[in-house]
Amino acid sequence: MYGRLKPGVSVAQATADLAPITRQVEQANGRKVIRTIALFRLWEAPGGSAEILLPLIAILGAVAGLVLVLTCANVSNLLLTHAAGRQHEMAVRVALGAGRWRLVRQLGIESLLLAAAGGAGGVAIAQVSSNLLLAFIPPLGMPIGLALGLDWSSLGFAAGATLATAVLVGLTPAFTAMRTTVSPVLNAESLWASGGRRRTSVRNTIVAAQVALSMILLVGAGLFVRSLVNAGSMKPGFDPGNVLVGTIDLAPSGYTDDEGLNMFARLLDRVKATPGVESATLASRVPLSSFNRSSTRIAVDGYVPREDERMEATIECVGPDYFRTLRIPMRAGRGFSGEDVTGRPLVAVINEAMARRFWPGGDPVGRTFRRGRRTFTVVGVASNVKSYSINEHARSGVYVPAMQEYWEKLYLMVRTPGDPKALAPAVRAAVRAVDRGLPVADLLAMTEHVRFAFFVQRVGGTVLGAVGVVSLLLAALGLYGVVSYSVWRRVREFGVRMALGASPTDVRRLVLAQGVRLFAAGAPLGVAGAVGLGLAARSQLYGVSSTDPASFAAAFVLLAVVVVVAAGIPAWRASHLNVVRALRDQ
Repeated sequence: MYGRLKPGVSVAQATADLAPITRQVEQANGRKVIRTIALFRLWEAPGGSAEILLPLIAILGAVAGLVLVLTCANVSNLLLTHAAGRQHEMAVRVALGAGRWRLVRQLGIESLLLAAAGGAGGVAIAQVSSNLLLAFIPPLGMPIGLALGLDWSSLGFAAGATLATAVLVGLTPAFTAMRTTVSPVLNAESLWASGGRRRTSVRNTIVAAQVALSMILLVGAGLFVRSLVNAGSMKPGFDPGNVLVGTIDLAPSGYTDDEGLNMFARLLDRVKATPGVESATLASRVPLSSFNRSSTRIAVDGYVPREDERMEATIECVGPDYFRTLRIPMRAGRGFSGEDVTGRPLVAVINEAMARRFWPGGDPVGRTFRRGRRTFTVVGVASNVKSYSINEHARSGVYVPAMQEYWEKLYLMVRTPGDPKALAPAVRAAVRAVDRGLPVADLLAMTEHVRFAFFVQRVGGTVLGAVGVVSLLLAALGLYGVVSYSVWRRVREFGVRMALGASPTDVRRLVLAQGVRLFAAGAPLGVAGAVGLGLAARSQLYGVSSTDPASFAAAFVLLAVVVVVAAGIPAWRASHLNVVRALRDQ
């Protein structure tokens, strides 16, 4: 149930106000019908947005920060190169009387204009792609509302980040211009002034950092892509194919417990008689769904719990043929039948995890456990299924018959040999034939429900994959710019080398060595950062280690190839210099 609190009312106060209402409902019904009521803020609800989305949002936020740093490094590198090319211009301005702080203001304004143009473009892209995340959510009838549109707070944050980036990125070339010395720059040897080596060192450091950041993003993309591939081939313990799922809620119709049980029994009989239906059942929740979680306290006869042991098990209310409809293997005993109804002995089916926990090495069939004052006899052991998430560890689980324990809201599950969606009109007609006013909501294929379990892996793989490609391009551009500038500065050196007998291959090897050194400087840092990212995302990965060797090796090789190509183009140009022209121009 969802609701909005009045302004000024706390969650604790609202919970206290519900207590007398609960007692009135129990007095009206003559028995205790409400176990407990707990109120949560929607963002903090168990199994809700915080649990599902917060880890993913944290990872995406960290990735966005890495991309911002990578982009800033690239722009800063370009501005440094551009400032070096304008060194003569700045020296002339100083010689003509321009103040150094005036040069700083000029370059600062240029940087701000560049940042403003980029920020405006970013806002336009964000406006177009703001709801892109919603495309990854399957069309389920569940309360998932993501406010992804732009508002003043997000625009203010973006403007602040843009301004800060402009100031930080523009400071280095601006203060470099402020330290310009007129005389050495204006002579013909200005390109080899002492400051050039210092600026080259700064640019090399930035490129090495770009390589490291690209390595982190590529490894992260590889981990999530492999996780998504593994999740696609996962065996969850049940077969969601060819199963249609819809919601039946009897609460608005005013059924009593006995009337509701009778209604569900007649509904199942009618649906099973529908042409094209292989089997049908009811359940309190859909497997691999993060919603409708329920657990119960139990006491196992003959088992002495440890002092700190929580005697709890997940509980699901299921109808006859549940295990056959979802094709969940039975390891021992039987599933539920039409004879497991009210008035008959209370029975339960447990999962393998519960059998191993309380009856290790023994046969749990025929054993008993208690829930409150009621005693249940175990009639079967079902294999473990992934109930809540693809990463979960098997926990003790109990299934109770839907015809012995009334739940007002259940999911109708129908298996068919063909397309389950094609059976939806016939199922709706069967429900209306039993109760014309009873709606069946959210009739979807179970595969659509299961898709939500892969939400984090699909978003992570897609977003990090796209970001990894962008980071590769940025790193390639940065490396290409640095190596190209280095070739431009060393034109006379290469001309002298070739005049003295150096071959084009020697020159290419010399230029490529610079790119390899930058790669060798940044790659180890990137590997260390990627290990940290993998550890942070460990809970979101499936079937892959946070230090997966294949992901690291693929990122390393891909980045190495990009580095060779980015440095190879300037190297090829350097090896094809016109020696006479190079020496004359210099």
